[in-house]
Amino acid sequence: MTRNDIVQLRGEIAALRLLLVPCLGFLAKHYDDPTGHLREVKRFALAAVRQLSPGLAAPRDQETFSQAAISLIEWAISEADESETSSSPRLQ
Repeated sequence: MTRNDIVQLRGEIAALRLLLVPCLGFLAKHYDDPTGHLREVKRFALAAVRQLSPGLAAPRDQETFSQAAISLIEWAISEADESETSSSPRLQ
């Protein structure tokens, strides 16, 4: 991987992080229990990381890969939960 490839990946990851929190918050605020919904999203995402990780990184990088994914999930859910507002109608 070249330096340019790494910089491009970092830019893509930064953009996805910027998009992720507002999307999660938007979806959550349409439920009667936004925090509960976000907890369920987190539970699903963490389970998916554990299941999919072995095929996505070399064995020697497995722990680092998984921890990075888990950290991002926890950060995004926490940020979305904090930014969630109750001004929109909720779905049931």
